[in-house]
Amino acid sequence: MGLPPIADILSQALEVGPRVLANQLSQGWIAPPPRAASEKRETVLLVHAHPLPGSFSGALAAAVRRGLEAGGRDVTTLALYHERFEPRLSPDERRRYLGPNKHDPDLPPYPTVPRDIRPSVALLQKCDAVVFVYPTWWFNVPAVLKGWIDRVFLPGVAFKLPHLEPAGAPVRGGLVPCLENIGKMGIVSTYGAPRAVANACGDNGRNMLTRAILPLFAADCGVHFHGLYEMDTTDDETRAAFLSAVERYYEDEF
Repeated sequence: MGLPPIADILSQALEVGPRVLANQLSQGWIAPPPRAASEKRETVLLVHAHPLPGSFSGALAAAVRRGLEAGGRDVTTLALYHERFEPRLSPDERRRYLGPNKHDPDLPPYPTVPRDIRPSVALLQKCDAVVFVYPTWWFNVPAVLKGWIDRVFLPGVAFKLPHLEPAGAPVRGGLVPCLENIGKMGIVSTYGAPRAVANACGDNGRNMLTRAILPLFAADCGVHFHGLYEMDTTDDETRAAFLSAVERYYEDEF
């Protein structure tokens, strides 16, 4: 997914300012500006996707959680494999996804939220920030995380359709955002490939999160990215340093 059209970029720059825009367009390579301190205790949803409990990815998720809690945040961890989340979109879910059509004219405008994903929807709708921790496999997110996004980021939950909403409703990325409570997004991932190769091959998981999902959050949502490249050939010292840096960042900077 490429950059948005130039007109959208200029409009966004006027809305959120150049520093936020640079952070979003660079997918986190340029650090976001610090957000104003709030008296409200921040709530963070930590979404983790790795099948092995003792994995380095699991250690990263634990480091993120320790850092966030040390920084005074309330954290809820959603470990998709541990939860045995069902990632497959059912035929009925897909049929109802975009509402009434010539084959099903009596469907409601927006689909009913399936019972098994209601807890995830509730967490998204009340959190102030979300952090995704996952390994990048084949230059993308694990299938269970992609399925979670497919099923949970529903019309009527994560976004609404402009033609069904009142005139003047804010539109970003062609959709009306519904998760503007989320003001920060973190991404912590590992890669088997070098950084140059991952970038050349598209880094599709990170692109999906920062190009398709980000516009559904607050307009000034900051992107915080950490990637450990050449994961399979790094030594223990490098991994330990990365873990420590991630934990400190989520305590002091996120």
